[in-house]
Amino acid sequence: EHSTEDRAVPGSNPGDGINMRYGLMEYATNNTGDDIQSIAARQYLPRVDCRIQRDYLNLYKGPKTNLILNGWFSHKPKNWPPSPDIDPLFVSFHITDGAIEEYTSESSIKYLKQHEPIGCRDRKTTEILKQMGVDAYFSGCLTLTLKKSGNKTRNTGVLAVDLDVGSYKAIPNQIADELDTLSHKSETSQSKFENFAAKLLPAVITNHLKSIYSNEIRHSLRNRLHNSEYTFKKEQIAERLLNKYQAATLVITSRLHVALPCLAYDTPLLFVHPNLDDPRFTGLLQYLNSYTPETFQSVASELDYYDIENPKPVDGIARRLEERCQEFVKE
Repeated sequence: EHSTEDRAVPGSNPGDGINMRYGLMEYATNNTGDDIQSIAARQYLPRVDCRIQRDYLNLYKGPKTNLILNGWFSHKPKNWPPSPDIDPLFVSFHITDGAIEEYTSESSIKYLKQHEPIGCRDRKTTEILKQMGVDAYFSGCLTLTLKKSGNKTRNTGVLAVDLDVGSYKAIPNQIADELDTLSHKSETSQSKFENFAAKLLPAVITNHLKSIYSNEIRHSLRNRLHNSEYTFKKEQIAERLLNKYQAATLVITSRLHVALPCLAYDTPLLFVHPNLDDPRFTGLLQYLNSYTPETFQSVASELDYYDIENPKPVDGIARRLEERCQEFVKE
């Protein structure tokens, strides 16, 4: 699949446009949670014909391409709405606080209304769009539909993923001694990409690339250089982590996109986060054993770490997400 994909760059015209094309989002971030979102979307696609950067959807030019728009939006809110060459499916859509002004602008609301109903990952985003007259509903997160790869036995023990130091220290010694610690901060960062680009581009272009972050030239060059050194490596990291989560006996994490895949895999989970009032979590906390670091630390010595059960199944919400994605990709 990877070797046959086109890169979606401004001005590109890949393919003959005869058959329906399917795109997948990619990211210039070091957050593995982003790549997990694309892995969740990829499982519904008959193929991946091109990759399109989430924060530059407005610059795509090419044959009409189906694209599932799920996850967190956006680092570049002024680059919205997407190109008319993209045919979107809005599910698990989250608008971050810093993007609300742009995403509720007149042009954005007009665009969203053209693609109703809008499935929102959280209830806060749902309410924002409803207040603007958009037909929106709470869909939950597409990562809740992730499927186990094979018959995984639970052999990776207890995992702590990006857990704060105080909570980690509060875990009883008999559990801590067998605890494996992981992180969602990918080693494949944007700074490493800059180093990679510098080796391939003339110095004058490289300096331009570094100095004008939002310029279309930089975006085009970055997309042309995205390959197995960047996007695919990040996805491989994400896939390895997902394999660990589905085989764990328990996961303790502060990361939403560790927690939600664990729910999909029916992996017992403890979610520890300093701000449980974060808008990203609205509608989702009902499925999680959730704690602030303070509350977790107060009960950490009393928990039975080998008999944790998640509060409620996600089968119903996952099934509705699956049905909408399956309908979208029918050819």
